[in-house]
Amino acid sequence: MIKSINYLKEKNNNIEIKLKIIDDNSKNENLLKIKEIIKKTISSVEIINHKNDVHKELIKKQSSDETFANLSSLLKCFEIGKNEGKDLVFFVEDDYIHFESALEEMVSSYERVSSQINKELVVCPVDYPYLYMDNEKTNLLIGSKRHWRTNSKTLCTFLISHKFIERYWDNLYNNCLDRHDPFEKYLNKIYEKELCISPVKSLSIHMTNVNSSYGLSPFINYKSLWEENDYK
Repeated sequence: MIKSINYLKEKNNNIEIKLKIIDDNSKNENLLKIKEIIKKTISSVEIINHKNDVHKELIKKQSSDETFANLSSLLKCFEIGKNEGKDLVFFVEDDYIHFESALEEMVSSYERVSSQINKELVVCPVDYPYLYMDNEKTNLLIGSKRHWRTNSKTLCTFLISHKFIERYWDNLYNNCLDRHDPFEKYLNKIYEKELCISPVKSLSIHMTNVNSSYGLSPFINYKSLWEENDYK
């Protein structure tokens, strides 16, 4: 993510970028490593130590503390996006690795497609295999450097305009009040009304179990990308 932020800034020096990291009870050794890594970024960075109990009266009690923590952290991200976000907000989960050009291509493709359709949209950076399982009819669009496909689903990593955050706040908020099936139930309802696109091929990869129902993005050299993002 740091490399992608720096790349975007180098290509678009007039863009203001703020990185906010939501920490949910991380071990001190992990926080120290994160702080060391973010020294390499050229953007403004803030680590926010989140306490899940601030949402205990809002979020339904879950079967596990981990599920409650995930919902609470996600709601905290959405709250910050709503209260502090400006033009575009990129919500990013912590189990993704991004190609260096990811952010630059997402922003430039957003601008290109948005200008063509004359409205806001949502950008997912991942080419998930599960998106191809329903024989869904989609359209191919030309982005800044690759094709993008329309789709009706995302996980919780996506780029969205602040206007959409305000317009669809009820969807974002309700998605965090309980563990739904699918988890992103209320997010996906947004895409019934608005355009959502994902890249072909992937700009980010979900570091999930190989047997995950979401699948691993195709045609990616995972080992090479992992080594390129090694900050040791």
